[in-house]
Amino acid sequence: VLFRESGEGTIEARLPIADFPALAERNGQEITLGVRPEDIGIIQAAKGAEPENSFPVLVDFIETAGAETTFHLQTGAHSIVARRLASAESEPAGRRVRCQFDLNRIQFFDSGTGQRVVER
Repeated sequence: VLFRESGEGTIEARLPIADFPALAERNGQEITLGVRPEDIGIIQAAKGAEPENSFPVLVDFIETAGAETTFHLQTGAHSIVARRLASAESEPAGRRVRCQFDLNRIQFFDSGTGQRVVER
């Protein structure tokens, strides 16, 4: 199953149909991907060796509050937020990085009704 962000976005995720069998009956239908900020990871990848299900983003700005760092990211079509425990290493604003969803924690919703279609 291929999930592709609408508009000019850069998010693309290939999902094993065996892990998401309910998506097979929704082939060609518009669905909404639900993911929590703590389930979006910023990853290190060598150019040309990008891991599957990763996508490029631009770091818009960063907020550090206590033990957490919040990354405000731009995909080209949308703004998304990633959150992780604060650490010494940080991606500077204005830098392009790659992100990856935790595929074990994503959810899917019917775009028209808002009803959950698939949950991991």
